[in-house]
Amino acid sequence: MTANLSQQIESGILTAAFAWALALSGCVRQSQQASPKPALPVVSYQGDVLLVDGARYSRGPRTSDYEVGNVLLFAQPGRTEDLVTTLVRFGLTSKLHESSAGDWFVVEVPAGFEAQWIAAFQVVPGVASAHLNHRLIPYS
Repeated sequence: MTANLSQQIESGILTAAFAWALALSGCVRQSQQASPKPALPVVSYQGDVLLVDGARYSRGPRTSDYEVGNVLLFAQPGRTEDLVTTLVRFGLTSKLHESSAGDWFVVEVPAGFEAQWIAAFQVVPGVASAHLNHRLIPYS
């Protein structure tokens, strides 16, 4: 019986060691998966075409009654932080305006690419709307 008990103990120790090794490798694998790699820049300009995440946005008709080099971006309720993260990912500078009616941004974009950015923002999660920053003309 002593030999049988020895075999059971050795087998139990090996089984426990094997289970511990599997658990440890599982933990390592999980922690590696939990650390995503930083996102690479996803924005580029080719002539008058804007590329965002592989989607192409061509220049539309131009008007002259807006501020060149920026657009207005309105956040969906509760999605302001998501948009801040997205704007950083796109490499864009913005100024947040918080309001009880909803948060909005003035986003700096390259001059001449305002319409392309408005089109690109239409598919970004968390965006309620995007618009040209039209100039206000005072009444006489």
